[in-house]
Amino acid sequence: MCRNVLEGTSMADDPPTIDSVARSVLEKVAPRQISFLDSTASEIFAGGATSRRAMLAALGDGRTGRPTGFGAESMGLVVGFLLSVLNGVACEILTDQVTERSGALVRRWRARRERRALASRPAPRGLDTKLPPLGAVQAAQVGQRVLGLAREAGIPEEQAHRISTLIAAELTTA
Repeated sequence: MCRNVLEGTSMADDPPTIDSVARSVLEKVAPRQISFLDSTASEIFAGGATSRRAMLAALGDGRTGRPTGFGAESMGLVVGFLLSVLNGVACEILTDQVTERSGALVRRWRARRERRALASRPAPRGLDTKLPPLGAVQAAQVGQRVLGLAREAGIPEEQAHRISTLIAAELTTA
């Protein structure tokens, strides 16, 4: 289980939460999907096998270039993907791996491992989980990883770019 990386810390400004970043990105990318946020979050943050299946489906299989299950090609696609990657930021899965670089075969293997890791740890407080503060460079690196995951999940290129750019902007604290 993911721990809340900010518990016990005090900051002058409240750090963003999964909910605030998800709503902000959805308003700009897919405003009609905001109504699906709470119901999708209940699946993503349910814990156990339900969570794991929902996140893996939202992240796609990485092989076909199109989403699998969990509302594939439906209204829930971007919401599920967005919550899954923000969960990864909250659990420090994406932020720990942003500096790794390697060849194509190793990248595919790591991407598969990363999708499994993202699906294995639901954030402890669901939508209310606070996201870690990131500097501009680290937020940009997370944005690049989100872009790669969006492509693997089959999200259209333009929408994938917007999502990754908006997430990086929302996470930047310095």
